[in-house]
Amino acid sequence: MITGVKRIRSWKKYSGHVPSGERVYIGLEIVEEVLPYLKKVGFEPELQIGRAILPSPKLGKVALFNSEGRYESQKDLPMETSYREGYWERTDWQGNTHGGWYDIPYKHYPRKHISPPSEYLVILERGGKKFVVAGDGFVQGEEDETRIIHKVNLLLEVFGRAEILRKDLTSFIVPKLIKVHWELLPPGEMPWPKLQQHLQPLVKNLSERKVPLVLNRFKVLSSHNPDFIVQGVHGYHGYLVFGFSQLNLYVLESPFYGNATYVFEEDWEKLSQLTKAEILSGNLHKHRVVHLTNWEDELGKVFKESSTLQNV
Repeated sequence: MITGVKRIRSWKKYSGHVPSGERVYIGLEIVEEVLPYLKKVGFEPELQIGRAILPSPKLGKVALFNSEGRYESQKDLPMETSYREGYWERTDWQGNTHGGWYDIPYKHYPRKHISPPSEYLVILERGGKKFVVAGDGFVQGEEDETRIIHKVNLLLEVFGRAEILRKDLTSFIVPKLIKVHWELLPPGEMPWPKLQQHLQPLVKNLSERKVPLVLNRFKVLSSHNPDFIVQGVHGYHGYLVFGFSQLNLYVLESPFYGNATYVFEEDWEKLSQLTKAEILSGNLHKHRVVHLTNWEDELGKVFKESSTLQNV
């Protein structure tokens, strides 16, 4: 059992007893004291075998990297100019309030995105006992140690402990993973005031400057009358997908990830089974609309193009 530490930096320090070539998992037996942590992750009380959840980035720094990845500044390269949205507001001498959006230039080193590991916590069963494990098993001596260390640190962050479990696949029940990433918001007409209430938890931790920018983007998408809206859960917290089935458009928007809106023309049920890394970096999107002052106009062009194609 690995316990008493928040993170490990070396795999060899904890795996000297594991024979080379042995197949193992990083996990825990589910005993009474583990149950509250499983509930916090999002597992239901019945602990369905095969249930897999991507831990929410809110659980800590390791879970954040696991879900979102990270950016590393490349300080060996020249600085470059980028832009972010700003919002201004002022009151004239008659007491009328005016406001608008503008682009703010800033200098920074080029950033390299490190893809998220996207390790799921999975419920397995062996000999009448249940276990929670981090991702797939691996063969000692054949797996990238960085990935193993990440799995251990993910369990340490979520549960405060981790264990190296010997794994005999012939004696384990290893069903197909059951991944639930999205929840359908109440179907039917969703006017902006009603949708805005659903969005409040997503923006409550944003800076005061960002709130009007983010809400405006969601409001614009809502004005195009989507026939369904799904909201991300667990590791997908903060993501919304606006579905426009008649146009074969599915728009992925988040107040947290990067600086663009992603538009897909794929079957949504298929996309919903993919990880965020696969969705956002797998060249699956049809359009990428950058969050600048012309964002609404550029998005409008996407809808107009799709509408024209559907009417041909």
